[in-house]
Amino acid sequence: MDFAELLRRYDAYVDTFKVDGALPPMMELKRIHTACVLANARAIAAGEGMDPETAEACEAAALLHDTGRYEQLRRYNTFRDSDSVDHAVFSHDIVREKGWLDGYPHAEAVLKAVLYHNRRELPEGLDALTAAASHCTRDADKLDIFRVLEHQLKVTDWRKDCTAFWSLPVAAKPNPQVLAAIRDGRPVDYQHIKALADFVLIQVGWIRSGLHFGTTRRLAAERGHMAFRRRFLAELTDGDPDVDALCRAAPLGELSLDDVEAALRRGCRALLFVRHAERPKIDGEDPTFGETLPLTDEGWRTCLRFGERMKEFAGDVQFLSSPLRRTRMTAEGIAEGMGLSGIAIPTDPLIGNSTFYFADQPTVFELFRDGQFFRHLFEYMANGRQRGFREINEASDMLEEWALSRFTARLGIFTTHDLHNAAYLHARGVKRDWTVESWVRFLDAAAIIIEPDGTRLYALVRTGFSNGTVGVRAN
Repeated sequence: MDFAELLRRYDAYVDTFKVDGALPPMMELKRIHTACVLANARAIAAGEGMDPETAEACEAAALLHDTGRYEQLRRYNTFRDSDSVDHAVFSHDIVREKGWLDGYPHAEAVLKAVLYHNRRELPEGLDALTAAASHCTRDADKLDIFRVLEHQLKVTDWRKDCTAFWSLPVAAKPNPQVLAAIRDGRPVDYQHIKALADFVLIQVGWIRSGLHFGTTRRLAAERGHMAFRRRFLAELTDGDPDVDALCRAAPLGELSLDDVEAALRRGCRALLFVRHAERPKIDGEDPTFGETLPLTDEGWRTCLRFGERMKEFAGDVQFLSSPLRRTRMTAEGIAEGMGLSGIAIPTDPLIGNSTFYFADQPTVFELFRDGQFFRHLFEYMANGRQRGFREINEASDMLEEWALSRFTARLGIFTTHDLHNAAYLHARGVKRDWTVESWVRFLDAAAIIIEPDGTRLYALVRTGFSNGTVGVRAN
């Protein structure tokens, strides 16, 4: 596809709506929005390492996603779909009618991405290219909707003029149904939007669980979108603690140690739940889950390398370890690499075998013995419940509050186990598609990044020190 030609055709179409050589103001805002969505889509495609064919489809869908908005405004004098037409369907039909994608082999994927971009959920069973273009367009659109709201709030006296916010009541309290949906990670039914706070909370829900790509979540965090909404909602709701709790948390996706270091340097604090380094395989008949197993020589070397990488923060670091030998050795190796050899490493069983996630350890051991433990774990991640385990969200909340009550330093390194990391990251919406191949590797970490304003961000930190997944390094 010749993207430059597609862009030329699109621009020529938009120019037909000009009056006296200029677009009407509301149409000009849509033109700017489209340019921003296109830029966001390109950033997402690059950040996710998409191949050129997929990136091209994402760019085309982003460019075309709001094509129908111009005719919608001219014909109905509104952008409100409920009072006119579904603008995604309208856009899809106009693009197909114009034939701009004729001859492009992936035209249907792009058209479907345009059609689906405003739906609360995508249809099941999409092919990989359509899914990628749809998710990218939806994410890129949301990122710019965040920008638009922030701009409107800065230039509008929202207490006196709420026309830019659908004339929603400013003083009304948030709808409990909206709060519950966001807390549970469910899409909000737009019929429940009764107040300006509800309108803003929808976007909080997007940041928490409605952004598909890790790159999008990272961009949202870097641009401070959650922090802005937290401050505004505190003003709008008189500091409602339930609302503030929802705004303290957002998933970032996958990060590297470079990203963690950058966050620390800009004034954040970081708590890392670090999976131990490489150890020998656990005997399936061992009810202690390998309590006395040491690290391998390779495991010890990677701990030292991890510590060397984080040496800059040795003056303000805090350690806590599971009591198992491999986790204690991991903490000791990281400390030695940071130049802190010989320091006392406190331990706590609540990040060991007496975990927040186990409701009945003998039952969990029975699952372990049958040789299908990972199948049971993946079911737990998918369903939130499993025989012998506590409910995943409740256990994760307990783990987080317990850990943060003990975390006082700029950098916290809590050495623990893969189950804790995977379950916790699932509950926080960071990663919900675990497989054996993508499992938490040795020295990978679940991270809580705490912004200077107290906002909590969550990520899976891929340290790159080991290819090990389950029990041994991959070949």
